[in-house]
Amino acid sequence: MTSKKFIILFLALVPLLVLDLWSKMWAESHLATAVHPFGFEVGSDENEQTLQVFLTGHLGEKSDEDWTTFSQRKVLRLTSRDEVKEDGLVFPENGAPPRALFVFARDRSKEIPPRALWINDHRELTTQLREENPGLSGKALRARIREALSEKTFSQYIEDRIPYASADEGLQWMSEGRVYAYQPSASLLSSSDLVKEGELYVVLSHKIPVIEGFLQFTYAENPGAAWGFLGDAPPTFRHIFFTVISIIAVLGMGWMMRRLTDEHTLYLIAFGTMLSGAIGNFVDRMRFRYVIDFIDMYIGNSHWPTYNVADIAISIGFGLIVLDLLFLTKGKGVFDDEPAEEPA
Repeated sequence: MTSKKFIILFLALVPLLVLDLWSKMWAESHLATAVHPFGFEVGSDENEQTLQVFLTGHLGEKSDEDWTTFSQRKVLRLTSRDEVKEDGLVFPENGAPPRALFVFARDRSKEIPPRALWINDHRELTTQLREENPGLSGKALRARIREALSEKTFSQYIEDRIPYASADEGLQWMSEGRVYAYQPSASLLSSSDLVKEGELYVVLSHKIPVIEGFLQFTYAENPGAAWGFLGDAPPTFRHIFFTVISIIAVLGMGWMMRRLTDEHTLYLIAFGTMLSGAIGNFVDRMRFRYVIDFIDMYIGNSHWPTYNVADIAISIGFGLIVLDLLFLTKGKGVFDDEPAEEPA
């Protein structure tokens, strides 16, 4: 590879790859949803602040009206009583299951948002069994649900619901105080409530508007490909499929780039940007088994599928190739003839 070819590929690939990986890390720590909430622990210097002042320090300013609604609908309070310190049954025989588990799976200090595992199994099983057995009596339905859920432990639930977690890791996180079981309280939080040191406040929604009515940053996880392709496929199949496809794509682009010469500047840029996007999304799939998206374009209630910097890089590369085929080489491309030998 000549120095010119190397420089072009480096400038097309590396900056976009770094930007993609950094922007996904930023989205993880600055955007929140019901499954990817923020967890803010009250420190000693924040003790006895109002909830509004406490959250303003972490999220920024809102109007007073926004804070009242926000505190009641989008904020939960967890205390040391909610910690799951040892394994147990999610659905105990005597007692109600928690409404949700909040698992700080990736950071012991709680600086990285937790995974929120909302426990809707009873409702989901009821719907499924009624569809499969329309004539099932209420008593038989309850018996089947009880049998299906009776032995599920917290560690098993974590393994089932977090793609990159195992039951052993769940046990370790419990021993380290990183798992909370949330039970709804009868009283709603108020923005004027005083926070106390050691309490943990979970924020279930945080978006950042960029262009009002058109563009915002919002956190999303895509277990499939573009447009949600294979998003509902079995997780193991999906992981293997996308891993193989990503490896084939990277190797294929690498092989094609070897055939390019210094004169094929447009194609070098195109393949470099496409390769940066493919690698960026591949890294996500290896780490989490899903891809982090956060760029949300919309008009009214119509939203374009959320995407990321890697998707932009792939689109740029594809667009450059189409531009070349339509207007520059008139459909000939650069692979019709064997490339000339490059100097050693």
